[in-house]
Order: sequence, then structure tokens, then C-alpha cells
Amino acid sequence: MLTDLGIRALPAPEKGVKRYWDRDGLCVQVSQGGTKTFYYVHGADRKFLKLGRYPKPLSLAAAREMVGKIIAKRTLGIEDGASRTTVKEAIDDFIAKHCEVKNKPRTVQDAKYLLAYLAPLAKRSVAAVSTSDVLEVIEKSSKSVSTRRHVFVAARTFFRWVQRQRIIKASPLQDIAPPGNATTRDRVLTDQEMARIYKAAVQLGHPFGFICLIAIHTGMRRGEVGALKWSYITAEAITLPPELTKNKRKHVLPNLVSNELGAIPKKTMPNGEVCDYLFPSSVWTPYSTWSDGKAALDALCGVEDFVIHDFRRYFSTTMAKLRVPIDVTEALLNHVSGSRDQVQRTYDLYDRFPEKREALERYEKHLAGIVAAE
Repeated sequence: MLTDLGIRALPAPEKGVKRYWDRDGLCVQVSQGGTKTFYYVHGADRKFLKLGRYPKPLSLAAAREMVGKIIAKRTLGIEDGASRTTVKEAIDDFIAKHCEVKNKPRTVQDAKYLLAYLAPLAKRSVAAVSTSDVLEVIEKSSKSVSTRRHVFVAARTFFRWVQRQRIIKASPLQDIAPPGNATTRDRVLTDQEMARIYKAAVQLGHPFGFICLIAIHTGMRRGEVGALKWSYITAEAITLPPELTKNKRKHVLPNLVSNELGAIPKKTMPNGEVCDYLFPSSVWTPYSTWSDGKAALDALCGVEDFVIHDFRRYFSTTMAKLRVPIDVTEALLNHVSGSRDQVQRTYDLYDRFPEKREALERYEKHLAGIVAAE
């Protein structure tokens, strides 16, 4: 059986969670972060009923008393336990027990960002949240259909996890279709629009303006730029490790953005060390305030209906106009499939670094020309 002294001494597991059992189905679950939570496990299918965190608000004696009352009243319905878990508590558990255990940091960051849209429901019991409640929050989350779809997918994944934990009987988004239609975005920025965005990014400055400038100059994805580290950069090249790229392949780009990088201030952390991230958040993780930055950029540039990913489409389209061979453009964008067949992708391992540098030099002249003309 458990004791207060024993619970206080329980170590945090290296990953995931670990459970320690008391009596009558009571256990304490210890998370990777060290949080200790009481659960009551009951029924043939071993339903987990969350009782509360230890030592506050729930002591061991109080947890045993709670289990005793549940057994005495024979109220083993899942709704009773679920009603004690708020949406915020469930999201915190989802991030700690699912996202941080199974996903890379950028995916965890995206999950936190998207689930933050459920803030209006944060204090509500997760069992009491209805389908209409969630859909209303999603509908109000953004004017962008794409953003609403991303929020929907994140919320659906979250509620499915909550259901698997036996906190709720069914997800409020079960059998619900995502908002809008899934379409391939074909928005191509004009040279004039890009010039206005470029000048606004320069005016906006660090951090978001610099993130945009690097994305425009290199064709990198926004998440790659937001998670850039100084250790990835040399005078000759920017090397993205596999864990940072979408296709999990190392990506090497000629470094033609030294001027932009040289203007970025290095941040010193509370422990006195220089943070390796170029654009650290307030808690020294990759850049995360995308919505605020994009809103500021929109206000300055006056260009409508564009997203940061459109910079990659402009980059690729402009490379075609500049007569850059498609295999070089794909190498710059770190695309695996496309112009080359499977045999070529298997045996042609040439990195095209000189050709990539030449293409970027042409592109740099093009950018300088459109910005000067605007």
C-alpha cells in the first residue's frame, strides 16, 4: 500500500508515465514532469477515473475516502470522474503524456498553439463540452478556412485521446467533418506584392520581420526558420538536421543571407549561456507567436490573403521564371519527389551545392530589383 512518505519519494519516469497501486483500485500516476495524480480504476474494461493531483488538492487519505464513497454509492459511471477534469487539465495531460512523448518539439509546439484556441472552454468540464460548443469556438478562431481546419484537426486528435483515457464516453467531434473544403492553395504573390511584404518585414525587424526575410531569401518553411539555431550556420552554409525538416532529410543551403543573420541579436539565458535559437520564445523554445507577428506584418504591408508558406511558392515560381533547372529548385526546397524518378532519387546523390548557390545568386538579384522598383 501507498504511504504519504512513499508517494513524495516516487521518482519521475524518463518518459511517459508510471503508476503505483494502493488498494480498492486506487493508484497514483507519476508523469515525466514529476506531477502525481490519483486515479480510481474500475470495471472489467479498467476505466480510469481521475480523482485529483497529489498533494494538493488531494491527499492520500482524501483519495482513499473518495474511492470509498464511490464504491459505497456504486456510482461507477464514467461521467462522475470526467466531470472533475477541466478542458485545460485535459489539454495539459494530453501535451505531457501524448505529444511530448511521441512527437518532435516542433509538433508539440504546433499542438500547443492550435489547442490554445480552445481557451474559451478551458474552465469547463471536458465531459460537459458539447459538439456545438467546440464548433462555435473553431468557427470564431480565424477568418481563414485553413486555420479553422488546423484547429479542428488538433481538437479532434485531443478529444480522441481524452476518450481513449476513459475520461469521456465519446468525442464531441466524432463523425463531424472539418470546416470548409480541403483545397490546394494556388495563391502566387506578384512581384509588387512581394516587394511590399519585403519592405514591411524590414520595417518590422526582429524577430518576425527577420523570420520572413530569411524565409523569402531561402525558401525554407516557417517552422524551419522559427527553429533555426546558430549551431546550424556557417559562413558557407545553413544545414538543417533531419529532425527539423518535414521529410526528415538533412537539408544544406548555401548561406547568402549573412547580412540578415548578422543583424539578429543573440539572446542570453538566465543561466548566463547564449541561447542557440535565433528566435527564442520567452521560455527559450523555438519562436511561437506566429499570429501576433503575422498580424503586425499584415498591417504594415497591406497585402491581402497571403500566408507565410506562400513565400515558398513565390520562390519556386520565380526560380522557374529565372530558368533554374527544376532539379536544382527541388534541391533548394528539399523536395524528395518531383522531377526525378525513383531510380534517379536512389542513385543520384549529388548535392548540387554549386548549382544551388548560382540559383540563389540569380534570385538575390531578382529580389533586389523588385524591391528597388517598388
